[in-house]
Parts: sequence; C-alpha cells; structure tokens
Amino acid sequence: MRFNSTLRFLIETRTATFALLMTVALPFVLSGCREAAKADRKSNVELNQLGSMYYNFCNLNNQGPAGPDDLTKMEKRFTVPAGVTVIWGVDVTQTPNSDQVVLAYEADVPQKGGYVLFANNRVDKVTSEEFAKLKIAKPKKK
Repeated sequence: MRFNSTLRFLIETRTATFALLMTVALPFVLSGCREAAKADRKSNVELNQLGSMYYNFCNLNNQGPAGPDDLTKMEKRFTVPAGVTVIWGVDVTQTPNSDQVVLAYEADVPQKGGYVLFANNRVDKVTSEEFAKLKIAKPKKK
C-alpha cells in the first residue's frame, strides 16, 4: 500500500510540476515565436509595397526608378525599408523571366537567408544557398 501511495504522490507531483512549468514557460516561448512571426510579416509587407511602387513607376515612366527619390515623388510618405538592398534602374515591365530575377532583398540574405523581392513583384523567403543560385537584376545601361 505504501508503495502505491508513494508512486501516486510522485506522479501527481511531477504532473503538477510539469503543469506549473508549462504555465510559466510557455508564454515566454510563444512570445518569442510571435515576435519572429511579426518581423517576418513586416519584411514581407514592406517588400511587397516596394515592389508595387517600383512596378507602378515602371508602368508610368517606361523605365526603372533611378533611386528612392523617384518613388518618393510618386508617394510622399514612401521610404525604402531599412536594411533592404534594391537594384535601381531596372524596368520590370521589360524584364524577361521576371519571376526568376531578384529586384530587392534584405541585406542579410546572402549570409543568413531571408526575404527576396522578384521582378514580378513576388516575395519569397529563401536560404542563403538558394539566394546564391538566383539571378540578380541588372540595371539598364544608359
């Protein structure tokens, strides 16, 4: 009898300890996941907005924007997202295989992977190995 009650006590104590740990630790673990998801969503949205502005500029001007000032002239509140490398001077409406050509990317992508904007305005998350194999847009020569 004594063995059963001791075993029951240990099981109940472990279960209670596990439940307490999960109650205390889980919010911290999940908050880290939520922060990472927010950062991912923000990068994705910012690159999509950049792609839309870039594409609209090309449609209106029959050439790629020379720099961020060209896009700011279209939309005063627009700024290029911090930490993003953009290839300026590419007319995306005249880019063959635009779904395979990189137009902009997060600065860390070559080393760590991250989000990439393609010339067809699609945003994908890629690894550094995948990025190394992608074709980077070339500005049109004047």
